[in-house]
Amino acid sequence: ADQYVNLVNEATDNAGLARFWSDEDVEYWKGQDGTNWQDEMLQRAFMQNHYINYQGSSESSVYSLSFGYLGQDGIYKGTDYERFNIRVNSEHKFGKLRVGQNFAYNLSNQNTGGDYYINRTFIMAPTVPVRNEDGTYGYGDPTKGESTLKNPVAMSELITWENGQSQFLGNAFLDFEFIEGFNFRTRFGFDNRLVTKKYYEPAYTLGVITQEAFGDEADFKDLTWDWENFFTFKRVIKFDHAITAVLGQSARHHQNNWLGAKGFGYPSPYVTNIGSVTTNKEIIGSSTEYKMISFYSRLEYAYREKYYVSFNFRRDGSSRFAESQRWGNFPS
Repeated sequence: ADQYVNLVNEATDNAGLARFWSDEDVEYWKGQDGTNWQDEMLQRAFMQNHYINYQGSSESSVYSLSFGYLGQDGIYKGTDYERFNIRVNSEHKFGKLRVGQNFAYNLSNQNTGGDYYINRTFIMAPTVPVRNEDGTYGYGDPTKGESTLKNPVAMSELITWENGQSQFLGNAFLDFEFIEGFNFRTRFGFDNRLVTKKYYEPAYTLGVITQEAFGDEADFKDLTWDWENFFTFKRVIKFDHAITAVLGQSARHHQNNWLGAKGFGYPSPYVTNIGSVTTNKEIIGSSTEYKMISFYSRLEYAYREKYYVSFNFRRDGSSRFAESQRWGNFPS
């Protein structure tokens, strides 16, 4: 703080302006460190990571079950990250039939101040106290050349800024061999995500700044699934001729919905649901959806593993295009 006060006065002298700090102020701050905002905002960030896995097998099955937890404090106060996850895998064989699946669920939550904490930490003047003598949060005095930006310690303690995500994804398959070299396979996969954001800033006064309670929340839902079915035929004739034929169909569906709301004024600091805002309400949202379907075939021939010929044909349809342009043929 001692160096800061003298540096500010030196800058105003060079600019031909009146000094922000009087001789009494300079004497008061002489030899004092003031507020070290980095020390106030930075912290040791502890992390814990736990993982449990169980695996087993039998003559016809293999399986695995795992749980995980990750917890991490942020290096800036008021920030942290937490994640839970579970995964289940298995595969079973019943004669000519083979089935399997792989499912995973992840749940995470992050408290973050974003760039807000970082920027203010390096801008705040060391002459600004974290708290005043009466217990209120300190703030910059513009008549002293101090920034009037919001006290980062106050913001880290007052603001709620959470980002959460839950994700359930997986795939399953079934494979049946009719005869040697001729089989059918179907597989289905999906990815379902829900992302939530909540920002809440209560009503407060910091120096010349008076803030009305403000909230901003949003939900983002995203679902994608894929389903594929195909026959495969493989045959080697007299060791010289290898033939592979594939005939299949696949489909994809994707849909996402986004809904957000924000506004000012809450009836009580204990009621922070976005639906309770009283003024300047704003609700926005969007929804998108597309579908794709494909039919495909492939014929391959190899002679003594030296000469190779392949014929492919696809017919694809997509809802992204106009109705008259949705289908296309792709031979090769």
